[in-house]
Amino acid sequence: MPLYRPLSRPLLRPRAVVACPLMPSVSWLPSWLRRARRLGAVVALATLAACQAPSQQAPSGVVPVSPVQTPVAAIPTPAPAPVPTGPAANGRVKVGLLLPLSGANQAMGEAMLAAAELALFDVGEASLELLPRDTGDSADGARRAADDALAAGAEVLVGPFGAGAVRAVAPLAAVRRTPVLAFSTDRSVAGNGVWLMGFMPDEQIARVVRYAAAQGLKRHAAFVPDTAYGTTVLGAWRQALAAGGATGERIQRSEDKGPNVEPVRRLVADGAPFDALLLPEGGVRLRQIAPLLGYFELDLTRVRLLGTAQWDEAGVGRVPQLVGGWFAGPPPQAWDAFARRWQDAYARSQPPARFAALAYDAVALAATQARLPAGTRFTPDALTSPSGFAGANGIFRFGRDGVPEHALAILQVAPEGNIVLDPAAESFTAAPGL
Repeated sequence: MPLYRPLSRPLLRPRAVVACPLMPSVSWLPSWLRRARRLGAVVALATLAACQAPSQQAPSGVVPVSPVQTPVAAIPTPAPAPVPTGPAANGRVKVGLLLPLSGANQAMGEAMLAAAELALFDVGEASLELLPRDTGDSADGARRAADDALAAGAEVLVGPFGAGAVRAVAPLAAVRRTPVLAFSTDRSVAGNGVWLMGFMPDEQIARVVRYAAAQGLKRHAAFVPDTAYGTTVLGAWRQALAAGGATGERIQRSEDKGPNVEPVRRLVADGAPFDALLLPEGGVRLRQIAPLLGYFELDLTRVRLLGTAQWDEAGVGRVPQLVGGWFAGPPPQAWDAFARRWQDAYARSQPPARFAALAYDAVALAATQARLPAGTRFTPDALTSPSGFAGANGIFRFGRDGVPEHALAILQVAPEGNIVLDPAAESFTAAPGL
């Protein structure tokens, strides 16, 4: 069944679902994706492989969001609407898909490619054609991939991954006035035709810190890495404290590398004159630092740990010191729906990497833009709709500077799975401070 539906207008039902072929060969794809294509395990992949137009189906994916406060998943299927004239009459709309399909990030790139193809099927835009290109792990690889996609006629680039690769691609795209939907959270690469498809650190910090302050936690501390990322976090933290009427009592910079024993000891030395502690870490570092808080006897019955979407990973509830902590992240119901859809489509037992949802949203957004007439799609006006778009990570919108804004939920870590304490807003008019 479709993941999402427009909140502001009836669904458009195009006559066909995919543009074929996606690639001249699929021999380089992972075995599970080749098997899905070869055996026709799902209609989407069978359609892609056979280049057949399936029966009409309500499209989903990234769709315009209405100011009306209605849950995305609860919208009933509306009546069909006429297919607008536009790109179908003007030829195919080509999307350059720049992903790491080799190298250290190959597995992630393959999951993102599969998510992109799923978005193409779900949205059902017959005029859209994906041009997947392998960036490898280098900026030079990203530049070559972008140059090839642009030479093939791409009207928009989805990717590449990482700020360094985006910097390499942006000048090529700018010469051709081709927008880039890039997978990065580095503000310095946004703007001038680059639109970031990622969760910005400052929006996550603002959401969780202001929520904590609203619950009466007014004395805060921060344990942040001594990196550019840590500096960005501190700036957002100070702004959020001021907005929430809270104060910053202590700042401790952590070691970028190393066990962080001494920094944690200094953080809790002479007691802890704070009732909330920001810990914007994830993965191995989060699991290394959290137990040290207990070792140095930080009273976690009195101090609430605060985190970012980096906490939203399997197994975090098995770290005792993190249980009860709060963090800001995408609404879990949107991700869960996407993950189930992806697993069903590709017959996988495990959900994809989180980055796959970003690829889904980017391609679905491109597909909805493809319905607009040439000259009006992928423009700043079209991409900065104030009501935003709904996708696999909830609702989001772009500012004119190319930086995204997401409606985030507040979740609490629990041993059996995260608990939603404060749901994400369902529209960008629902409440301030999304």
